[in-house]
Amino acid sequence: MLVGRWLLDLAIAVYGLAVSVMFIEVVRPTPAAGRTAFVFLNGAFLLLTAGITVELIGAGSLAAFVAERTRLLYAWLLLAASLLLSAVVRADLFLLLTNAVGLAVVTLHLFPPGAPASGPSGREELLVLHIVGALVAYVLFVLAGVFSVLYLLLDGWLAAKRVRGRAFRMPPLEQLARYAGTAALVGVPVFAVSLFLGGVWAFGEAGFGALRDPKVGFSGAVLLAYGFFVYVRTFARWPWRRAMWVGAGAFFLLWLNFWTTHSLALAAWPG
Repeated sequence: MLVGRWLLDLAIAVYGLAVSVMFIEVVRPTPAAGRTAFVFLNGAFLLLTAGITVELIGAGSLAAFVAERTRLLYAWLLLAASLLLSAVVRADLFLLLTNAVGLAVVTLHLFPPGAPASGPSGREELLVLHIVGALVAYVLFVLAGVFSVLYLLLDGWLAAKRVRGRAFRMPPLEQLARYAGTAALVGVPVFAVSLFLGGVWAFGEAGFGALRDPKVGFSGAVLLAYGFFVYVRTFARWPWRRAMWVGAGAFFLLWLNFWTTHSLALAAWPG
């Protein structure tokens, strides 16, 4: 049924947001991130449950429904188990990995390779989610890069004692570093989810031939670059100036990706 399909598509979007926020909670635990992840996770569960219920009513036969939607039910059980576990014990990394698998399973069930590119059961919705996620992530990556470059400029001016006029209304170094790290931390999981959705779409369109598209390699490199920036800022505890050089390098790679491939997403709108 069309309503059930819309509910399941919306569940994927909310589920992706939940996984992204859970990544942030694992890397930089805060009460706000934990509460937000819990809200998104419950929202995804409710939407998935509603979508499955609507499709079950329309199927008519329970046996046929279960046989045709095994992966969807598996993802629903994973999500339900993770919610039950989160109420008993705090295991953020386990929950992140479990729900990342659940997101992958439900996405591959709803958008299998070989499905028609349009129509109520097609992959247009998947492409929309991919492009929107990529746009949001690139905005965050640009902010992280700009803050990194501003940090390096201000640090250089301070070292040369030429800061009076040029640093007018610029935030302090510590604030610039924090802004850069936070923007990258949020952007990395959003971009990772977006790339996964785009990869499923591209594989359905061109199979393994999609790997020949330079956008795939450049997008993967951008994700690795900003992921490394998050690592050196959060886990390796590099000196701020050294870490900001990594952020500036990732920013350069981001623009190289854009000007080389002329696109922010893995795929353009078909037709």
